[in-house]
Parts: sequence; C-alpha cells; structure tokens
Amino acid sequence: MSKNGFWLLWLLPLAGCGMTGMRGNWVLKEVIPAEAIGHYDIAAVTFNPDCTYVAKVRKGDRTEVRRGTYDYDPWSRKLTLRSGGVERSYTATLWLGLQINVKTQTPEGEPLTAILGRTKQAVAPPPPTIQRRTQ
Repeated sequence: MSKNGFWLLWLLPLAGCGMTGMRGNWVLKEVIPAEAIGHYDIAAVTFNPDCTYVAKVRKGDRTEVRRGTYDYDPWSRKLTLRSGGVERSYTATLWLGLQINVKTQTPEGEPLTAILGRTKQAVAPPPPTIQRRTQ
C-alpha cells in the first residue's frame, strides 16, 4: 500500500456520523438575523455515535421531540438529518468542537445562520407509550 493510501484509510473514519467533533449535546444560542428565528425550529439536539439524533423542535407555541439519523461530511460541510421519511440538508461548520454554525434560508430565500453551542444537557427521547388492553 502506498503512503497516500495509508493516510486515506486513516482519514476515512473522520467523515460521516462517526466524526467525533459533531457528537454530543448542542443547544441553539442565536439565529442571525434575529427576526428569522421562526424559520429555524431546532432548539436543541443530541448527536449520538451510532448516527442517530434526538432533537427538541419548536412548532409554533409547542415543543416536540424528534428522532432520526444523521450524516455529517466535514469536507463539504454538509449535515443531513432524516426523520419521518423527510430528509433535510444544511451547510454546517464545526468550530473547534465548541460551536456549530448552520446555514440555511427562510422560505423566502433569505440567508439564515443558526449558532449551536455545546451543552451538558442531552435531549431525552420521548417516553414509550404504554398501551392498555381493554377487555
């Protein structure tokens, strides 16, 4: 194996959901411009090492928890979230493992940047629902 092939094999684990810098708990710190906050619904997210995520999502005046899978490619800065048969992609830049800048746009096409910061608070998945049998 050539030296270049050796280094390429070493770098492959850095791509995808396995990238260690993206893993962990994140909370929304700021949306730029501030008036665009209604167009970015993720209030907090936990990225797990197994390529799954749990997010607290704002829907109007209520909050719901959403689960799904994710991929992150640091070379193209593409973050892809999949949940409920819907796939959404963002341009996301990881800064020193402490901050994620997520770039997207409003429905009108205006640029929007959401800034997520590290937190110790994990987003908990919703408790399982217990179905009672009726007789």
